[in-house]
Amino acid sequence: MVVKTDACFFSELRIYPGHGNRFARKDGKLVAFLNSKTKSLYMQKLKSTKLVWCQAWRRAHKKGISSQTTKRKARKTTKGLRSIAGLSLEDIKKRSTGKHRAFVANEQGARQIKERKKAAEKKKAVKKKVAAPKRGMCIYDQLFLLYVHEHVHWIELFCINRVLAIIYMYTM
Repeated sequence: MVVKTDACFFSELRIYPGHGNRFARKDGKLVAFLNSKTKSLYMQKLKSTKLVWCQAWRRAHKKGISSQTTKRKARKTTKGLRSIAGLSLEDIKKRSTGKHRAFVANEQGARQIKERKKAAEKKKAVKKKVAAPKRGMCIYDQLFLLYVHEHVHWIELFCINRVLAIIYMYTM
């Protein structure tokens, strides 16, 4: 014969027929208690997780767990090659290594081209000469352009036969 039992709202213990009492909360929910002790503790607003004899405390402190459910470590999937219809495993391996070699060779070629371009740009920068001063520019403006744009280290002015000469030195 099967006996229908309820669970106590506070202690979560079984309430057998003819035992316990019910309480209607303000929100309209009917709450069943095992005895006056659990009802009194609920009315005092004590938490069932603080009381050692309640199921909530046992659950919070991992007591009485009969079957421990441990997380199983997932096996790492290993990638395996299989032969495809018309191709053997050896043929597939040969083709895959061939692609890899071609890719590496192509990458090295691209790197060499980039290095050549950089070297050519450096040569052009070294060969670059100072632009001739524009007509009608004041000598001070010319000096300023030299100093700012051409990275001149020092500038010296002197006059020879009424012609102003500019001597400058690049910083390299």
